[in-house]
Amino acid sequence: MKKRYAALALALIMALAAFTCGAYAAGSGDGVNSSRNGVVRIAAYGPTELLMDSAGDLYIQTMGYSFGSGFGVGEAGQETVNFVTNTHVVTFEPEVYDANGNYLGVTSIPASNVYIMLNDLSWDPLTHTVDQSQCVPCEVLYYSESGYPDYAIVKAASAPTGRVALPLLPDEGAVSETETVYALGYPGTSDQTEVGSYGMERPASVENVTVTSGVISRFTTSSNLGNTRLIQHDATINSGNSGGPLLNADGAVIGINTYTVTPTSGNTSSYAVRISYVADKLDELGIAYDVYEPDSGASVWLYVGIAAAVVVIAVVLVLVLRSRKGTSAPAANVPPATASAAASTAFRFQGLNGAFAGRRFAIDGTVRIGRDGQQCSFVYPAGVNGVSRTHCELSTNGNVVYLRDLGSTYGTFVNGRRLSPNETATLKAGDMFSLGSDEQSFIIDVKGGA
Repeated sequence: MKKRYAALALALIMALAAFTCGAYAAGSGDGVNSSRNGVVRIAAYGPTELLMDSAGDLYIQTMGYSFGSGFGVGEAGQETVNFVTNTHVVTFEPEVYDANGNYLGVTSIPASNVYIMLNDLSWDPLTHTVDQSQCVPCEVLYYSESGYPDYAIVKAASAPTGRVALPLLPDEGAVSETETVYALGYPGTSDQTEVGSYGMERPASVENVTVTSGVISRFTTSSNLGNTRLIQHDATINSGNSGGPLLNADGAVIGINTYTVTPTSGNTSSYAVRISYVADKLDELGIAYDVYEPDSGASVWLYVGIAAAVVVIAVVLVLVLRSRKGTSAPAANVPPATASAAASTAFRFQGLNGAFAGRRFAIDGTVRIGRDGQQCSFVYPAGVNGVSRTHCELSTNGNVVYLRDLGSTYGTFVNGRRLSPNETATLKAGDMFSLGSDEQSFIIDVKGGA
């Protein structure tokens, strides 16, 4: 009898182990692979050469196409009309000549037309034009006129079938060096293998989205690229990847692949623009988007599976003990299993007003809030009034949230009461706090709440 129970326990534990390991694997590799549905190929049509007359007026001499990548934003996993790419994908820098053919330099001009290519038939290699019946035209909602930070937001005339929004991870403190990252897009090098009878093809289907991997090398702010905050990584990208997403292992967008630098040594470095720029602009434009929450998804099933395995082991042990006491032993003599201590509540804080209105953030460890990006993990934009360089900090212990003022100039308020300098207050779900005034306010929430 005992052997039968032992065999049953072993079989159940092995099955649960296979389930939980499978769930964990699906939460990493499958998350990135399914993100290919959120990537699109973008074609832009615009001037490649201009003529300047004696009066200084410009005239288009030649037109052409350029290509890049992009990705959807909105409700994660759902079809969307809003996409992100690079500014340099939707603008052109045509060469300018005078009437005598003298070269005068280059200028920057927005593309005349921007398209999302739907499939591998979107490009006609014979005429070197897009097939508009296989494309969706786009309106450019935003691009950086200075070129920095190099990102743009476009809106498709209709949602491309099967192309979905990806979740964003705009919390810059949630990304670290040596983290594995993935670059998705339509690199120009892939086109070199697609030369048919009539010329070069331009693959644009989901199946032709390429995935390369690497690790984050460092974070930097580039002084010669408009002081743009960048992620340096070693996943392989090239020209066609411009505008495509840089993902973490769970499929959340942390950057926009934008630059490559190849020194004389030949070791190319890749750079992505931080996704927080895009999140701020989407907020400004009133475009809703999903923020990735690290503790959701497949990892939950891993914990569920482990918990289930513990329960199975406990049940089998009880049955074995019963068999030792004999089948006539009353069930009341078997001590009931006791539950472990309740896990700590997963608290979040949600913006009610101000720069972060409508957005939720996890309280993971100690969250220091202020304007100083060197000392704070939750950084306010520089132009926000009423927020000190290091203003306050949040932390949790079990089922309690602690808010401590850090000697802020303008004060930290809890449910309308101003804390004394360096005072710590305890908060619970539903409590509100603000920085300086009600214009920058938050409410404490718990994961799974409204």
